[in-house]
Amino acid sequence: MTRRLKQLPRRIVMIASLAAGVLALVIGTTAAASASPGPHLRPEFFTIQIDQHGSQVAAYGAVRGFGTDRTITPRLDVFDLHHPTGTVVVAHTKVGQPVIDWATCTGTLYEHGTWAFVGGTKADWGATGYGQFWLSETEQLATHYGHCDLKAPPVSFDVQVFAIGSAAR
Repeated sequence: MTRRLKQLPRRIVMIASLAAGVLALVIGTTAAASASPGPHLRPEFFTIQIDQHGSQVAAYGAVRGFGTDRTITPRLDVFDLHHPTGTVVVAHTKVGQPVIDWATCTGTLYEHGTWAFVGGTKADWGATGYGQFWLSETEQLATHYGHCDLKAPPVSFDVQVFAIGSAAR
């Protein structure tokens, strides 16, 4: 019996410590959940079509609208969107060069990469998000004396981009 009484305070201290640890974990988790961790990401989907007549963007999700795509660098584009009005800066993996079939003077390219919204203006000033894209490009090169002419602009080209991910603004 005396041995039990001697172990009782140690057990009480151990149980109290365990209870205090669980309580601290619950309070910490609740505080973290109630704190604003940043924007809540939602599904995002957009397409881009580029041809000799220009570019067209259609975005659906947190960042939405229709407009044009401007290439700033090989890894950075800007979507100029309407309804709602704003721009979105899009960073992405670098896209390669088309493979040329010299017999038909046709260039083709298929790419898979990643993208990220890194800000914007007006309605999309807080745009953030990330995802992946698939790109398909076909171009018909000009010919000069029966050979493919790489110096002349292509006779026609078509670029299709399909992108999915998560975004917020």
